[in-house]
Amino acid sequence: GATPYLRMFSLVTAGWYMARQAVAAAKLLEDGTEDRAYAEAKLTTARFFCEQLLPAVQGLEAPVRAGFAPLYEIEDLRAIAG
Repeated sequence: GATPYLRMFSLVTAGWYMARQAVAAAKLLEDGTEDRAYAEAKLTTARFFCEQLLPAVQGLEAPVRAGFAPLYEIEDLRAIAG
C-alpha cells in the first residue's frame, strides 16, 4: 500500500499548493495587478489540476486500504525460480 499512498499524498500536497497559488492569484487580480496574464494563468492551471488530476486521489483509496496481505500468499520466489 505504500506506493499508492505516496501517490495519493503527493497529489493532495500538490493540490494544496495549487489552491494556495490560486488564492494568491485571485488576490492579485482583485488588487489590480499589472501582470494579469500571469495571475489568470495561475488560476487556469489550478483549475485544471483540481478538475483533471486531483480526482485520481479517490481511485487510490482502495489500493491504499487493501494493504499488502496478498503478497504473503506468494510462495518463496527463489524456490519457484530455481
